[in-house]
Amino acid sequence: MPAFEKQRKADVLNAEIAGIEQIKQLLGDTTGKEISDLWHDCENLSSPEARFVKALDRLEVRLQHNEADISTWNDAEYPRSLFAADKFCNFDKSLKELNEMIKAESSEKIADSGKDLAEVKLEAEKLRKE
Repeated sequence: MPAFEKQRKADVLNAEIAGIEQIKQLLGDTTGKEISDLWHDCENLSSPEARFVKALDRLEVRLQHNEADISTWNDAEYPRSLFAADKFCNFDKSLKELNEMIKAESSEKIADSGKDLAEVKLEAEKLRKE
């Protein structure tokens, strides 16, 4: 689900919860509970490992966008590429540095496309505050 389609977020979460409950029942008490607990940990960002996994998930999306032809980006993706992973990476120096490298690559790609990078950065700052 694209991050900018927030209206669907509750529907997706409900489907994921139903799915993890089904997996839990299929796998039985021990393994099912372990998988369910790990999924809930990731959803709630309860552990350092869960925060690390969430950060990598967000960074991977940014990497995919940078690898794709910019003609596949929609208007919402230009500013989001400059901040979308920030809050998930700021807890770790190495992840923060990797995020900055990916954002620099996004910025270069935007500028090379002919888009006004300064304008995109202003829009990113506005969206970041929402």
